Amino acid sequence: MTRPDFIGIGAPKAATTWLHNVLAEHPGIYMTPHKDLGFFDYLDPVEHRMAEYERLFDGAGPEQKVGEISVVYLDSPRAPDRIHKLLPGVRLFASLRNPVDQIYSHYWHLKRQNFHIWPVVISELPANLQQAVERFPDQLIRPARYAEHLSRWLALFPRECLHLVVYDDIKAAPEATVRQLFDFIGVDPAYVLQMLDRRETADRHGVAPKGRMADILHCRIYAGLNRYLYHPAKRVLGVETAMRIKDALQVRPVMERLFMQSGYPPLGKDDRAMLVAIVRDDVDRLQTILQRDLSHWLEI
Repeated sequence: MTRPDFIGIGAPKAATTWLHNVLAEHPGIYMTPHKDLGFFDYLDPVEHRMAEYERLFDGAGPEQKVGEISVVYLDSPRAPDRIHKLLPGVRLFASLRNPVDQIYSHYWHLKRQNFHIWPVVISELPANLQQAVERFPDQLIRPARYAEHLSRWLALFPRECLHLVVYDDIKAAPEATVRQLFDFIGVDPAYVLQMLDRRETADRHGVAPKGRMADILHCRIYAGLNRYLYHPAKRVLGVETAMRIKDALQVRPVMERLFMQSGYPPLGKDDRAMLVAIVRDDVDRLQTILQRDLSHWLEI
């Protein structure tokens, strides 16, 4: 039976997809083919489903370190205790981004997914960031309260078992940052990554609707695909198989080409000030955990 040696627990929109790809490139590491499976956050009990979880790592070689990344784990009310009980000795890492930028990026991500609302009434979707923050604080604000969530993890896991990556460092010194993560996982930190040689980057500029009509059409088609295709496939075939079908059909790239344009509108000063006020207390606590000055995250 193969269980993970390490797990990436978040945060959303903090280069975790890039980190997943970087880790998967290392010959000493086996990553699950898909990210964000979220097994330990399932609403139903998972103890009796560990064989199902272990099958996700069937492709691992005998000498490889095995891992997964699911960003829902960071603020999950269920994942810390389950992982502590079911995976004793597992190592954890989290990638943390300026929470103001993280929330704004996550806003556009959730907007593309209709804020996970079903059934969707287009006129009832939030019209702007402020409305979204007021209506969906658990989806938008809660994941960005890093210190609050890390404190819960550190109540169960020793500090030396939790490695923290800062998005600023990924941008400024990606190779050194990745080497530190490799060392923490226990694989050769000197391995030369082809991704870095090709200058592949953790910077993702995201997408925004091309216009109001494109936004409406995307919302409706996305809702229909989830209701009639993706969610039934997950129930019948399992999450991993459903994700493979979704990838094979190129649903997301096709939808983005049709309805989206690259990049988000700039975050306005008033909206930035609103978000800074919301996260200031948590950033102050995070500075203590990291033993690092993060005051530039709170600049307006």
